[in-house]
Amino acid sequence: MTVKVCVYNYKGGASKTTITINLSAAFAKQGKKVLIVDLDPQCNATQFWNTDYDDATSDTGSQSADAAGALVAMAGGGETRVGSDKLHLTKFNSDMSAFVSDMLKTPLYQMLNAHFTLSKQDRLDKLLNDATSISECNPDFFEGKLWLLKGSQLIFKFERDITAALEDQSLADKNVKPIGIINYILNKLADKHNFDVIILDVSPSNSSLNQISALSCDYILPPCNASLYSGVARRTKALPGKQWEPNWEQGEEGQELIPFRLPKKPPTLLPILVTNYGMEAPTSAELLSRKRRAPGSDLNARTVRFQPSQFVYTLENYLKSCTTIKREAGTSAPGPPSPSRRTSTIELRANCGREAIAFCPSVPVSIAATEALGRPFVEITLEQFSDFYGFDKDEMKTSQKALKERSALLKKLMEYNLLDSLADNANDVFTREVSLVRELREPGRVAGERCLPSRGDGLDDCFMISVPMPV
Repeated sequence: MTVKVCVYNYKGGASKTTITINLSAAFAKQGKKVLIVDLDPQCNATQFWNTDYDDATSDTGSQSADAAGALVAMAGGGETRVGSDKLHLTKFNSDMSAFVSDMLKTPLYQMLNAHFTLSKQDRLDKLLNDATSISECNPDFFEGKLWLLKGSQLIFKFERDITAALEDQSLADKNVKPIGIINYILNKLADKHNFDVIILDVSPSNSSLNQISALSCDYILPPCNASLYSGVARRTKALPGKQWEPNWEQGEEGQELIPFRLPKKPPTLLPILVTNYGMEAPTSAELLSRKRRAPGSDLNARTVRFQPSQFVYTLENYLKSCTTIKREAGTSAPGPPSPSRRTSTIELRANCGREAIAFCPSVPVSIAATEALGRPFVEITLEQFSDFYGFDKDEMKTSQKALKERSALLKKLMEYNLLDSLADNANDVFTREVSLVRELREPGRVAGERCLPSRGDGLDDCFMISVPMPV
């Protein structure tokens, strides 16, 4: 059995790709065989592993002057200088492919093209059976446990065919394959490569491709930044409407259509993971309150700041009053949806009773390093961080210039309450942030004890997310 999870939020910049990559890496480190499927045309999950940097530097001054001159000419006179921060003095140019992949016709694109454009089932199956269609991620660390089906900026071309199938509410067989193509691809790859987990990274939209991707999974994992706009996006539908009902009916279709049928049971919603918030040291009043309520707890533990805390409380309250959410009942897994609620509600699986979780605070130093180096949090080391960014303690002690830069960095970090004192340097900040994120993988992070719901279905609480795993 392969567990399939779709990481989805209608809002962009909600840490979908970051959670996809680091959750997948954490599962792989635990010994699960994992496939990341990049279904976002922006291809951020694919770009994460594309770390081929160009060491050469180039003088962009003349190009900038030409561009500025063109703007002046268009404006018909002088220009007002737009305020900007000063860039770092070290110029380390990368090839643009490090940011935007120029490989458009990836195996994923070819699979969808074979299905929608060429109508060649044999071509699709050949690609699915080709071992080179998926790419191994950082084999030196994950040793064959983490794989990627690379994305493509061209997959938007197939949205029209998927939308047409969704809008046709008939039971016509012609609609089965377009709606079930992602489910077919995932199941074929799972069977061939024996994946334990498949995690989908999708675009920030309610596109037709996102809909059929989500409906092909067992779970929808919704990340959310602690911000107003990200919170508003949570009110959008996680599942589409009644047009899906025909696809759950087992008709008299031919044998070749059965593998394209969506699962009868719609996906279960996992807790909302709130990220990218500030932390602060407890006040004296909070310390006293903690001492009275929990004498054995860590009295000096940092707490989420006031504003993001209220954001989480608001989400919790909204979820409790949401009429489209059905709570998981009992300890056994629910059966297939009844006709009266096939698409009107979505089942939510809480984690230790929590439906919205303050999951991970802002970690600006380490997150930038993981993305630049293509190394997830479970893998990245202090040596890699220091080598890439040039943060060397001895140099920082001897170089006045480095000391000034360090002082400015520390002051900036202190504004976000990330440092306890100016004695910390960038290496210390990196180490602290990575340790904090890695603690999220440890059972019992909540309330100082292991918190696994007794559902009897073999749970793995990696990153404190109750995702049922195959035993």
